[in-house]
Amino acid sequence: MLRTLRKAVVVLCVPLLLAPAHAASLADAIDAVVRSKAAARARIGVCVAELGSGRERYAHDADRPLRLASNTKLLTVWAALELLGAEHPLRTTLYRRGTLAGQVLLGDLVLEGRGDPTLGQRFDGAPEVAFRRMARAVRQAGIVEVRGDLVLDARYFAPPLQHPDWPRDQLDRWYEAPVSALTLQDGCVDVTVGPGAAAGAPAVVRLVPAGTPLRVENRCTTVGKDGRHVVAVGRKPATDVIVVRGSVRLGSRPRTVSIALRDPAIVVGHVLRRALEAEGVSVGG
Repeated sequence: MLRTLRKAVVVLCVPLLLAPAHAASLADAIDAVVRSKAAARARIGVCVAELGSGRERYAHDADRPLRLASNTKLLTVWAALELLGAEHPLRTTLYRRGTLAGQVLLGDLVLEGRGDPTLGQRFDGAPEVAFRRMARAVRQAGIVEVRGDLVLDARYFAPPLQHPDWPRDQLDRWYEAPVSALTLQDGCVDVTVGPGAAAGAPAVVRLVPAGTPLRVENRCTTVGKDGRHVVAVGRKPATDVIVVRGSVRLGSRPRTVSIALRDPAIVVGHVLRRALEAEGVSVGG
């Protein structure tokens, strides 16, 4: 049994050292961008201030509340470097809770996450590699059976996993992946779609990582080389169902799309359980 434990507006000013002439030229340059045709449909807020004095040199809708979107990462990284330091480790810990009777653990295996976004990421070549190392360590410790549960501790980050202001119709997109203390592969599953063996055959769909609770509804078919090639991949709201629609040309190259997971910790648990079983460690709970 898998058990999971859970537990504003930002004004960004760009401080610069500016001589008056440079300030004027900078203002003109920013104005040109803000008022350009390319930015006509965008909502832009800018504040430029002098370093030290704080004197404002340029402003355009500076007090207008806007979502910073991915720019928030800059503030997050700055805060982490300032408060934690560049050498601070984000640890993911696997430990036992209970007593050993020979090779049997009379208790639980607990995987505690501390927000490492790189766990099971592409640095290892495959998302399962890090979990295979964990499973190997369990086996090398002499454990072949766990009588309790595999407990997933994701309490380090408080809920919600996705911000309530994020667009509700895009919660399956990679850029809205849940912010979980226990995650893998950027909080996403990679869905690869390719053609079947012949026209009329279902498209071939592959998930990475495999062996998770995710289920695929394959509504995509293979068409001839002159057919229309259009593929859409998504996840049904609040479910673990991946839906693949459209048609893929015979002989075309497979395409991979990253889809945000509903709950990364649950997927982590399934990947770790598979790794344990592959190493000869059974989890009875």
